[in-house]
Amino acid sequence: MTDAAICVQVFNKADTSVKTLASLAAANGARDFDLIITQDGLDGSRFAGKYSAEHAETRNVVEQWIKANSTAFSSIRFMPETIGRGTAGTAKVAIDYGFEAHQWVIFSEDDVIYEADALDWFRAMIIHDNFLHDDVWAIAGESKYFDSKGTRISDAVAAEAKSVAEHHSLISKFCYFNWLPSSCFATNIRKWSSFGETRGMARGPKMVNDLCVQERKKSLWPVIARCRDVGMHHEIGYSMTIHKEASKIPQKSNFLTSSMFKEEPDCFANFKDEDNIYQRFTGSQR
Repeated sequence: MTDAAICVQVFNKADTSVKTLASLAAANGARDFDLIITQDGLDGSRFAGKYSAEHAETRNVVEQWIKANSTAFSSIRFMPETIGRGTAGTAKVAIDYGFEAHQWVIFSEDDVIYEADALDWFRAMIIHDNFLHDDVWAIAGESKYFDSKGTRISDAVAAEAKSVAEHHSLISKFCYFNWLPSSCFATNIRKWSSFGETRGMARGPKMVNDLCVQERKKSLWPVIARCRDVGMHHEIGYSMTIHKEASKIPQKSNFLTSSMFKEEPDCFANFKDEDNIYQRFTGSQR
């Protein structure tokens, strides 16, 4: 047993679930973590009839993956649930279980891809003074910077962005936003006690972000992405099932990630974006 757990939530996406688990297993220091995988159940779920076959396939694929990768982590536990709790409720079950025997956890949905140094990032920031401030609730792995939001960028713009990032040593920088990502975050048991109940409600992710605004709370983000959410437009994913059309769902497309940089940070500092790098290389501002 270690002091940290990685809690992964799965449901019906066998393909991305395995990719998420494989990227975590390949990350630096994976054997220092206990892995907990929780699959939402079907009893009472509005998706029971629609995705029962995909649900069974995901369970089988995860079980087979665990057998083939049993030594990738300090321990692995698979917790297939019977009750259908929904995404937020299942996330809370997974995280609460993680905190029964661990001081801090990394939570992940089933469509997040981790860079090789992702666990290094979380492990460094969970003890960082800036995270330990009372107004900071969580640590993100994704980045809001260098995100084309699904729009193609030219090789020249990508090269310029990388040059700017290297010049400013952005691989070792973090920033703040007054909301928490729903797909992946890390936190400790004390901070979870402040927002965990809300996060587990049906509209928990949005309600937590509303709380962040009301109570002036925030989360700490890397300027250079340590992980990527690749499932926003998955054909049987939650977002597409609810919204039906890809055009209604924001896309995430980080074109700079930590694996593209040679520098291995040994310390991290708050980034003051005095050169407006965010505006220059994010969204339509290119």
